Amino acid sequence: MKISRRNYRDTVIMKNIEVSLVSSGDGTEVIHHKLYEGARWAMAPADGWTALEHVTMLTETLIYHGSDGDVILQQGDSVSASPVK
Repeated sequence: MKISRRNYRDTVIMKNIEVSLVSSGDGTEVIHHKLYEGARWAMAPADGWTALEHVTMLTETLIYHGSDGDVILQQGDSVSASPVK
């Protein structure tokens, strides 16, 4: 068992977004995305990519712009796709 206390392996900070690799193994990655006010984030398909993508809201809210309209995601809500379309 490995215990981590917000000591992420790799962190990249871009305009209004902080992305950290929390853990990886067996082809699976756990990534923490911290979005600051005004940030935009997207999940888009990639050629040949068939893996599961899953996002869970840990805090605050996020507006999801989907084909059926906008949905406000709140703490505890999640979005997943396999594959992303």
